Amino acid sequence: MGDANDSDSSVYPNATEICDEKDNNQDGVIDEGVTIPYYQDQDGDGYGLTSSVVNTCSQPVGYSTTDGDADDSRNTIYPSATEICDNFDNDQDGVVDEGVTTTYYLDSDHDNYGTSAVTIQSCSLPSGYASVSGDADDSRNTIYPGATEVCDNYDNDQDGSTDEGVTTTYYRDSDGDGFGNLSVTRSSCSLPVGYATNSTDCDDTSSLVNPNQSESSATWDDDNCNGTIQQGLEYGYDDEITTSTSNYFYGNTVSGGCDITGDGIDDVVVSAVGNGSNGVNGDIFIYRGGSPSLLLDSTLQYTFSGNDANSRTGESLSICGDYNNDGQADLVIGAMYYGGSNEGYAYMKAGPISSNFTTTTVTASFSGSASNGYLAEEMTSGDVTNDSYDDLILMAPGQRNGTHYGTAYIFAGSSALSGVNATTSARTTIMSDKSPNISSMSYHKMSATVLDFNGDGVSDLSLGDSLGSTDASNVINTGQIYLFEGPIASGTLTSSLNSDYIISGDADDDRFGWSQASGDFDADGYDDIAVGAKNYSNGDGALYIINNADIVTGSGSGLANTLFEGYNDRLGENILARDINSDGVMDVGVSLLNRQGYAWIEGSQIQAGNYSGLASDSSGLSFLLMLGDSTHTVESIDTLDIDNDGLLDMIVGNPAYDNSYANSGNARVFLGSNW
Repeated sequence: MGDANDSDSSVYPNATEICDEKDNNQDGVIDEGVTIPYYQDQDGDGYGLTSSVVNTCSQPVGYSTTDGDADDSRNTIYPSATEICDNFDNDQDGVVDEGVTTTYYLDSDHDNYGTSAVTIQSCSLPSGYASVSGDADDSRNTIYPGATEVCDNYDNDQDGSTDEGVTTTYYRDSDGDGFGNLSVTRSSCSLPVGYATNSTDCDDTSSLVNPNQSESSATWDDDNCNGTIQQGLEYGYDDEITTSTSNYFYGNTVSGGCDITGDGIDDVVVSAVGNGSNGVNGDIFIYRGGSPSLLLDSTLQYTFSGNDANSRTGESLSICGDYNNDGQADLVIGAMYYGGSNEGYAYMKAGPISSNFTTTTVTASFSGSASNGYLAEEMTSGDVTNDSYDDLILMAPGQRNGTHYGTAYIFAGSSALSGVNATTSARTTIMSDKSPNISSMSYHKMSATVLDFNGDGVSDLSLGDSLGSTDASNVINTGQIYLFEGPIASGTLTSSLNSDYIISGDADDDRFGWSQASGDFDADGYDDIAVGAKNYSNGDGALYIINNADIVTGSGSGLANTLFEGYNDRLGENILARDINSDGVMDVGVSLLNRQGYAWIEGSQIQAGNYSGLASDSSGLSFLLMLGDSTHTVESIDTLDIDNDGLLDMIVGNPAYDNSYANSGNARVFLGSNW
């Protein structure tokens, strides 16, 4: 008795309560203690709201057995959810987006690189920020790592260097002439004050010297910066000697570069070949070198006068030979018109010279023997016999050899050299066998230079014959030079048969070999030859530079690897080889007869090829032009260190100078410190 539902066996008094929505134990409460709590889970993330729970026997739709969801509207938020960057606390640990945000950097200049000084953590790139840091200047959008370097005085690419590879080089323009100094530069993005965009100024201390200027003969400056000083003979000289005797022809020949007075300083010898103290015999003046404060005419030391009428004593001079091997330079004076029939004569006075001397007090003399032989018309010296004594080489262009003209005599040096020496006493006689029979000696000239072209340490001789012929009939008179390797044999030799090499001019009547000089122009350790052909191309004149290597590889024409052509200049009447600019390389000086001037060519700039326009420097190689006019001319020239300052100076003779006395002549000194 007491069963409330006799049709349901699970319902009776004291039955076990089970969750079936029935009051199984009939205590008046349905499913007490056996229901299950379910939590509302609207976002379906498996976690429901604790505050929204139902207790029932089976899980209702939209409910979860697990509560704890802090936000039942987002299925990414529940306990232990994976934290994602969405500005919510997905795992409900009290921290929003921990470990999943990105650091962004303030990018004020919008160059996509930010500054690490101001950062923000965010799930997405905020406006005004960049995802990459490292901007060293966040106020300039041209500055960031790897930026293209531009010229703005900033380190655009932040590599530690400012404006590398993008600046412009500017050149100091101290004189404000718009042309800069190559040796003083500044790299900048814009032209600095006091600088120029070019580097072509050769003197930045003078606004009157720059490439826009015209070359002036009145200055010692390279006014237009073309590498050439163009000096007028009437300007810029440092000393001058004039005379008051008409037709004295003072300055006909000048010679220097050696010490013949024994004081250790270079001396100068000047000749006056006109009607001087002994009629027209000729006078010689020896000036002692010294301090630049001493003018030449105040340093006159000693004199000598010829003793034969019309001899033109001093027509040639040699100041540097040491014929007695005493270590002191000796002086040789030529008188090519000496004798009743122009036989020619030479006087030698051994140094040191310490007083005036006369024809009877000279150390030795040399006498020509042939009518119109013109002995001593040209002379040179050197130890061509290899006996430690310099030998004297005298040219006699009028000395006949059968039907040929031209003889060179080598008088051997000796400690016993004295007295009158006839040509028959010469150690060696070299006779021309290639010159034509000519009626006037004004068409003929011989030249000579002593050198060591083969580098064996023994002096060689180059002998020039301006009418040397290239054919057996002596018709094609191009001019030739004959090279004799030293030591030169004694006896009688002929120019073509006994010479070791023959070099010929290019065309008939060129007068190749009219003048010569030698030196190591290419700085290879071997002497080269400079040869003048004054009548080249119908009087334009030419200067040939013949390299020693060309000499020893063959003979004949075409050996000159450098040719300077004149332009109506009569180039090549006179040649000198001197290191005029003191750079250690021999330079070449050459006369410009028709321009009354002289050009110096820088040896270090000489290269193979043909050049023209030397007087106007269109060749680009003449670095010093001495230009004259009808009054101021270069008749003779030599170099020496007259003021003993270590720099070569020039002395220029002009025998036709008219100082209120016709043809009285003068000599001018140009100090090397000026160029």
